[in-house]
Amino acid sequence: LLLFLILFLPMQWGAPGGSVTVIQYVVEVIPNVSGEVVEVPVEPLKPLETGDTLFQIDPIPFQAKVDQLDAQLAATIQDVERLKASADAAAATVTRTEEEIDVKKAEIESAAAKVIVAKTSVVQAETNLDKVTQLVADLKVQVAAGSRELERQRKLLPQNAVSESDVDKAEVNFSVLSSQLNAAESDLVLAQQSLTSSRSSLDAEQADARGVDIQLKQLVDAELPRAKALAREAKLAAESMIGDQHTSVAEVRALLAAAEYDLDQTTVRAPSEGHVAYLTLRPGQRVANLPLRSWMAFVDHEKSEIVVTVKQYALRHVQPGQAAEVT
Repeated sequence: LLLFLILFLPMQWGAPGGSVTVIQYVVEVIPNVSGEVVEVPVEPLKPLETGDTLFQIDPIPFQAKVDQLDAQLAATIQDVERLKASADAAAATVTRTEEEIDVKKAEIESAAAKVIVAKTSVVQAETNLDKVTQLVADLKVQVAAGSRELERQRKLLPQNAVSESDVDKAEVNFSVLSSQLNAAESDLVLAQQSLTSSRSSLDAEQADARGVDIQLKQLVDAELPRAKALAREAKLAAESMIGDQHTSVAEVRALLAAAEYDLDQTTVRAPSEGHVAYLTLRPGQRVANLPLRSWMAFVDHEKSEIVVTVKQYALRHVQPGQAAEVT
């Protein structure tokens, strides 16, 4: 009975108890950006609210980056407008080249018609030359015969074998044939000149037709494909979109957002209610976004815990929700 009273009753009676330890979470403050500290407005152990400034990094270089990207964004937006204008101009060049091709095709048809006319003129000139050449040949034969006849008549006149009227007729016939021969020979020269001119005109028309054909091939094989390629590139550049904005604008805006974030991060703020446990940071020091070193220890008041050390045999009397007294 005495042993029961000494050993077991103290273990069953009385509230469990033990030493108390207060645990508070400590946040090692490391800035998201690197730079020179220009202000440290906090004091050790002084209560702070969420968002209070712990220290300030020099914002000037970060503000300069934001300003630079603001200007770059404005310039990029203007560049996008120029890309659209270039795309429109390239499309207009394609249309203009296609219209030039249509014009050259019409010119080729016209040139082909002129070549046909020139060939017809050459054929007519050759035919006319052949006729005149034959006429000159015939007249030469007739003139030679008329000349012989006139000589014969003149020889027979003294012998009274022919009359003077017969000689006169022979002279008239020879004169007429000679005049016809002279006219025919003049026509022959004109026919030759006409043929030469017709052939020159044909050569010129054929050269013009070849020139127009070369120009058309240049437009079809080189100018139009190049214009279409440039138009495709200009269109792709102008219509390179992400959502409702151009990719180049979106890229600069993303860089600007990152720069604005960095600028905002130059002010290092308290993450919650709490206090600074120790403070060695001073203005003029350089801090960096490196996890190797903490620049300030911040004690979080919102996540404090109280830990009680209870002996093992008394744990069966401890249940969640029980009231506890800390002294």
